[in-house]
Amino acid sequence: MGFIILISSCSKDSSKGTFIDWEDFPVMHHLEGEKISLPDSLPPIWPVIVLRDSIGLVTFRDTEKHHGILINLKNRKLLQDILPKGRGPNELLSASILTNDYCYSRGDTLRVIGIYRKIILTHHLDSLLKHGDATNPIEQLNYKSNFGSPLGVGKLNNLDYVCYNPYYMSYGKYINENAPPLFIANNNSEQESFNERDETSIQYFTINQSRRILYTNFKHQNIVLADCYSDWIGFYDKRTLKIKKTLIGPDSRLPTIEMNPQTNQITFKKGTRRVCYDAGCQTDNFIYLVYRNQDYRQREPVSIFKIDWEGNLIACYKLETFLQAISISQDEKTLYGNITNEDYSKITLMKYDLP
Repeated sequence: MGFIILISSCSKDSSKGTFIDWEDFPVMHHLEGEKISLPDSLPPIWPVIVLRDSIGLVTFRDTEKHHGILINLKNRKLLQDILPKGRGPNELLSASILTNDYCYSRGDTLRVIGIYRKIILTHHLDSLLKHGDATNPIEQLNYKSNFGSPLGVGKLNNLDYVCYNPYYMSYGKYINENAPPLFIANNNSEQESFNERDETSIQYFTINQSRRILYTNFKHQNIVLADCYSDWIGFYDKRTLKIKKTLIGPDSRLPTIEMNPQTNQITFKKGTRRVCYDAGCQTDNFIYLVYRNQDYRQREPVSIFKIDWEGNLIACYKLETFLQAISISQDEKTLYGNITNEDYSKITLMKYDLP
């Protein structure tokens, strides 16, 4: 699970990584948002991801026919029903959008993963806008291993996908040997570079406590992992899949790990406050990460970290509200995010102008 950042000193640099201070950001801004009106027919509890040209994407889990819709945010009208639900060709019983893999600079392709079928379908956004649920995918991957979170998968090159391994863990004496942090999946190999069914050394069950969002971009040589349970960002070389750099956030709130001896399940100690990066988006130039308390119920205000693909700090945007499911405009001048009311019965789409 990679909690290798637990160290006793608070030095700026260490063999385990680089600590970030708030003062290290060359630019710090406080943002005030503007509410965006949505169609009245839209279910109130599903977040909206803003794609290019003011196109909003909403995905559902409880509809009978479709997993998502595309809406026009300017006139609040429905554009297309997309991602048909079912067991037929190009249909999925369960679908999750790989929002981490969507590049807002280009805004051309959208990938969706079907967990039950163990398949990833790639759609061209223009085709979805034109043909809706009749759109045929331009590419598909049939995979074998357990990816854990759908946001732990990204397209590495024209052939391969790179996947975060939810069984990876290196914490003190709790080590799952032969379970690397990253592995490759493609359609041309009979077995992926890691498959948990063939690994007898998976000693500890870590999936529920080992989740990282993966970002990769064809124009850059680094794969970026942002931890959803702790204050950690890792940068890996695409060619070797070896770690090159780690950043430890300014709060340095690191969880305490416990193990249940009956189940060998790794858990976090209850009552521990944890900050993490469990939402974000990417462009050809930068990665935007939501830095927040891991406990949604606290509804604490968040910060947005803007970093480049080499791990350099570019800017920090501080908000006065809790925020989730962010997206960015193609020119990177507008940030979008979703906020919830106190009982989580309604989500509001917000717009923030970036200086």
